Amino acid sequence: MCMRVGLSDCLTLMGLGLSALAAALLGGQRFGWPGAAAGLILGPVAYAVVVVVLLGAQDLLERKWPPPCHEGRCRGSFWHGPGTYEIVVVQDVADRAFHILHRCRCGHAYEEVGRRFMERLPNGTLRPYMIYRPYRGWFPDPGQVPTDDGPDRP
Repeated sequence: MCMRVGLSDCLTLMGLGLSALAAALLGGQRFGWPGAAAGLILGPVAYAVVVVVLLGAQDLLERKWPPPCHEGRCRGSFWHGPGTYEIVVVQDVADRAFHILHRCRCGHAYEEVGRRFMERLPNGTLRPYMIYRPYRGWFPDPGQVPTDDGPDRP
């Protein structure tokens, strides 16, 4: 069995080792050998707690909640997840793929495609609606086709 070790694995082990060493040295300097033994155990635990807290904070900052619908009445939120959207899983017969639809109370259906929140039209096509920018939120998609232009222009 061959395991591949990546850079993140090496950095994690180095961080755990250095935190154990630093805590053991500090504990040993202040409390002698009992402090060094406690530092060997508590150093990596403290390191793990700090990493989990930082990753959790990053997850909360980067999390994408559904944007407001076209009417502005339906939205997802930090505390309520999908909020007023109903989540529907649909299987496409043509490509055998599952699509997750966000259906709002106003009757619009949306689908998340990467960072884009696309409106699913009644004929099944997708129209760009909003795009997510990390740490900044939802913005109108520049690829959005204006609907109030009137007749087609040449």
